[in-house]
Order: sequence, then structure tokens, then C-alpha cells
Amino acid sequence: MVLTRDFKESVKERAARDPAFAKAMLDEAALRSSMGNRMWRG
Repeated sequence: MVLTRDFKESVKERAARDPAFAKAMLDEAALRSSMGNRMWRG
């Protein structure tokens, strides 16, 4: 399947128009960053 839009651009655009989505992405990034090299099992 061919994607017509760049995934990163799609995420950036959604984050710009949806504050709840942006916060959820930031929360997830902070959680994963704080876990270091441990495997994510959630």
C-alpha cells in the first residue's frame, strides 16, 4: 500500500489542531524516555 502523506507531517498537523492529541503524544514520549533501555510492555 502506498501512503500519500508523510506520517511525520500528518502527526505534526494533527498535534497543531488537537491539543489533547499533542498532550497525549508528549506524555507518551516522556514516559518512554524515562524508562531508558527497558522494554515497553504496555
